[in-house]
Amino acid sequence: MLFGLIPAFQFSKPDLQTVLREEGRATAGTRRSGLARSLLVSSQVALSLILLVGAGLLARSFANLQSVTLGFDPEDLLLLDITLPETQYSSPWKRAAFFENVVEQLTPLAGVRSVAVSTALPLLPAQYSPMLPEGQPEVAIARRPNHAIQAISPAYFETMGIALLRGRKFEERDKKDAPAVAIVNERFVRRFWPNENGIGKRIVIGSAAVTEIVGVVADVKNIRLAVESVPELYYPLAQHPSESMHVIVRSAGDPASLALAVRTRISSIDPEQPVTNVRTMQQHLANSIAQARLTTLLLGIFSIGALVVATIGLYGLISYSVAQRTQELGIRLALGAAPRDIQRLVMRQGLLAALAGVLAGLAGSLLLTRVMRSLLYDVSATDARTFTVTAVVFLTVAVVASYIPARRAARLDPSETLRYE
Repeated sequence: MLFGLIPAFQFSKPDLQTVLREEGRATAGTRRSGLARSLLVSSQVALSLILLVGAGLLARSFANLQSVTLGFDPEDLLLLDITLPETQYSSPWKRAAFFENVVEQLTPLAGVRSVAVSTALPLLPAQYSPMLPEGQPEVAIARRPNHAIQAISPAYFETMGIALLRGRKFEERDKKDAPAVAIVNERFVRRFWPNENGIGKRIVIGSAAVTEIVGVVADVKNIRLAVESVPELYYPLAQHPSESMHVIVRSAGDPASLALAVRTRISSIDPEQPVTNVRTMQQHLANSIAQARLTTLLLGIFSIGALVVATIGLYGLISYSVAQRTQELGIRLALGAAPRDIQRLVMRQGLLAALAGVLAGLAGSLLLTRVMRSLLYDVSATDARTFTVTAVVFLTVAVVASYIPARRAARLDPSETLRYE
């Protein structure tokens, strides 16, 4: 609307004497107006290139997110949530017994390979608790560092496909009356015992009794795909019951096909207990990068639209310029200029405008893409590959947009153009 109002305002108050002295098309063909049109097209190219660079950086970042090593096997996993009512399951041990019963009832189902329950899932906000690992200075509980914790059933690591690096997994003997035990991830060991394997170390979780580390597992993306894994501690569900758990079912085929059978079996344990948020692990992962996908998609659509508009603008500029210079081009042809020279002359105008826009756009991108750093993963905001490819795309489009009117200009008939007014 703004650029449309500018010429409308200019022509609403014309200088009649100047208009009457000009000859038709020559009015719009002055050097000043031609320069203004070229600057507008160059600006359009520059702004479009900034958008396309941003979209390219987000696209590369999104591709990197999808290839991140998760630390577990997301295939063939069905997830569902259960929150027990406190009125009916007031005792922690009743809650533990309920979820142990769920695992026992779901495991024999046809198509089920293994079942586990956990208070947390990868890429979901975890619970945190103050900890005092062995070897750290004794401090008050309020000053102890908080680390991610979750209660799990014995088959959790097997079901999730998380590798056990050292020590052992939880076993049936790890009950409420047994010695307190825990398993930590590799990052936890590197954080507190960098030169040791961690097995046999002791740690105080909150105000609970001293807990012994009996195993070390591989790191899992436990916060976000774009964030490094944090130190995490697992403890047996039987020793730390919870009223809210995630049920994880690894299937032998399509996990979604087991949803009805799993719901039915849980209802047989407690008909009044609701099951919520049934989904596959792939859906869970897709939800975790939904914001990144939406941002990439929107900026991609806008940048492609801007590229199309810039191409049309460049084509329109050259076509209009050819129309204004018809007599000039005819004279050149009549004086012996080759069609190839005319084509090169016309294309040069379009390519110079595009090149100026590309250079300005690259400079603007170097400044503006820095604000995108928080949205990018494993790609620099000044990634040379993205900048180069984007510039090449725009210059290629400029060649095509300039070639069509240039080719038409090279085919002008000198005898016809000399009579053109």
